[in-house]
Amino acid sequence: MGIDPRSFGKKIRALRKQRKLTLAKLAEITRRSVSLLSQIETGKVSPSFSSMRIIAEALQVPIGQLIGEEDKMEEKDHALLRPKARKILTSRGAFNINFSPGTWARPSNS
Repeated sequence: MGIDPRSFGKKIRALRKQRKLTLAKLAEITRRSVSLLSQIETGKVSPSFSSMRIIAEALQVPIGQLIGEEDKMEEKDHALLRPKARKILTSRGAFNINFSPGTWARPSNS
């Protein structure tokens, strides 16, 4: 299951407006271009994980609120996820490490 760019963009725009930030101000804070942020908000492009993280930090929300379905949950400071419900982020860099909430593991080289 991937991230829906339009849904992600709508959340970004709503949070930005709620915080009374212009695209130009958010661009300044995130060091991303106004054009890129506009394209993200309209769902024309999917941002990199790095950009998602930086935007979430600038809007002062957990990244999970932007990419997950946390909007359906009551606001809590934690949540319990069954192993099959966890989303795994994979980095294919020098260390080849998989990350999931509350755990980490280095996959075997198969």
